[in-house]
Amino acid sequence: MPRIAETKLISILTLLSLGVLPGSADAATPSTMKKFEVRYVADDIEPSSFGAQPRTCYRAGDSYGRVEEAPDRPLGLHGLIIIAAPDVWMINLFDSSGKHIVYKSSPIQARMPILASGQKAFKDLEFGKELQFFTAKNISAKEGPEIDGAKTRSYKYSESSIDTELLINSDSEPLRLTISTPQGKRTLVYSSYKTLPFDPNKFKQPNNISFSEINYDDANALKGGEKEESEEGEKRAEENDSDSENALLKSELKTSSKIDSHYGSDSNDGSMREPKTTLSALRNSKDLWQWMTYYYLSPAPELTPAAMHLLEEEDAFDKENALPPISSFLSRVFLQNPERIKVWVNQSLITEEHKKEVLPLVLRLTRLPAAIAEAETIEKSIPSAERVNTHLDLSPDKLDTFYISAASDLDMLWGCFLATGDRRYVAKIITTVPWSKKLTGSINKIAIGAAAVWSLTSNAQQHKLVLQILKEESAAKPELQYDLNKIIEKAEKAK
Repeated sequence: MPRIAETKLISILTLLSLGVLPGSADAATPSTMKKFEVRYVADDIEPSSFGAQPRTCYRAGDSYGRVEEAPDRPLGLHGLIIIAAPDVWMINLFDSSGKHIVYKSSPIQARMPILASGQKAFKDLEFGKELQFFTAKNISAKEGPEIDGAKTRSYKYSESSIDTELLINSDSEPLRLTISTPQGKRTLVYSSYKTLPFDPNKFKQPNNISFSEINYDDANALKGGEKEESEEGEKRAEENDSDSENALLKSELKTSSKIDSHYGSDSNDGSMREPKTTLSALRNSKDLWQWMTYYYLSPAPELTPAAMHLLEEEDAFDKENALPPISSFLSRVFLQNPERIKVWVNQSLITEEHKKEVLPLVLRLTRLPAAIAEAETIEKSIPSAERVNTHLDLSPDKLDTFYISAASDLDMLWGCFLATGDRRYVAKIITTVPWSKKLTGSINKIAIGAAAVWSLTSNAQQHKLVLQILKEESAAKPELQYDLNKIIEKAEKAK
C-alpha cells in the first residue's frame, strides 16, 4: 500500500494498545457498509468460553469501523470500539466508561487486520476485505466443500509457513477463513455477512458514557509500528500470529537518550542501565527516573519528598498513564518506611490540589491503619463522592486475589517491583503473556497480554533481575516456555 501524506492506520484488533501504520485515507463518506458476525474455532478454544463468543463488526470504507464484543462478566467488561477517523472511542458498557482518542497531525485510516501487522505477506488480509485479499493476488477459486448443504468456493494462499483458505458462498460472502501455522489452526466462522446502506449513527460517539480524553501523537506511534514493521516484519511473519507487541505504546516513564557515567553504560536505544552508585540527591528529571527505576537496588527513602516535588514538576500526577505505577511505587516505599509517613505527607512539597488527589490513593494502597488515618485527614475537605475508595491489596503474598483487568494493572505491578525487587510481581505479569494470542480472547485481554509482552521485553533489557526471573519461569513452566524464550531472546539481542 503506498504511503500518502504519512497517513496512519488504526488497527482495531490492537486498538487498546494504539497500533498505527502508514496508509491512505478515504476521500468521501462511503455509501455502504459491511456488517458481519464472526467467532473463532480452534482446539484450544473452549466452545463455551468467552474467546469463542461471536462479535459483531461493521466496516465502511477505510475511515469507519465498529466492533461489538460479547459481555465478559468475570472481567466486568463489555467492549465496544468505534472509529470515525480521526476519532476513536473505546468503551466498557458494563460501567459506562470509555476513552476518546483523537489522532492528530495527519490523515488516518481504520484497518481491521486479521493477522499481526509484522506479517507483511498478510498485512492486507483484513476483516471486511477478506475476498479482496485473495483476488488482488489473482488467485482463482476452486470448488470447496459443502456447508449446510450449500456449495462453496475456495481460495487458498500460503507464505511464510502460514496457510490460509477462504470459503465463500454463492453471493461471494465469507463463510469460513482458516489460518494454519506451525503453532496450530484457527478458523474464523462467519454466521452472517451483509452489505447494507451506510448508517452514520453506528459510528458516532454514544450518549451516557463518561469519557476521558486522549490526544494521540502520531509520531510516537510510528516508533512502535512503522519502524518495527519495516525492520522485523519478514522475520516475525514466521512466528506465531499472536505476536503484537510492536503496536504498543511505551511507558510514561521515559528517559533521556544520553545518560552520564553515574548511571552505568548506555544501551543502543537510550534506555537506562543499572546504576554504579547510590544517588544522594535528586537534581533533575534524569535523577528522578533513575531513582525510581532502580530503587530496589539502591533504596534512598530520604529522597521521597524531593521525588514527589519533581514528579509534580514533570506533570506526572496529571498523566493518566503515569499515575498507576507512580502511586503503587510510592505506596511500597511508604509501606517500607511507616515511621516516616507523617513527615513525608507534611514535607511533600506538592500543591494542595495534588496532595488531595494523589496522596490518599498512595496512603490507602499501603493498607496501614496509620496511613489510612492520614488519608482521612487529608480528605476532610473533599466531598464524600470524590474521595478515593480502593480495596486493592498489592501485598506480594496476596497477588492471587489481584485480578488484572486493564493494562494499568500491569503498570501498578511494575511500580511495586521497582520499589521492592520482589519477583512475585513479575511472575504475576508473566501469567498474562498467553493473553496476547490474537485469536483466543477479548480485545481487552489481547491488549493486556501484548502490553505484558512489551513491558517484560523492555524491562528485561534494563533489569538483570527481570531477565533472570524470565529464564527461571521459562524453565519452570513448559507451557510458557515458547513465549518467554521469545521475550528473552529479543531482550538479550537488544543489549
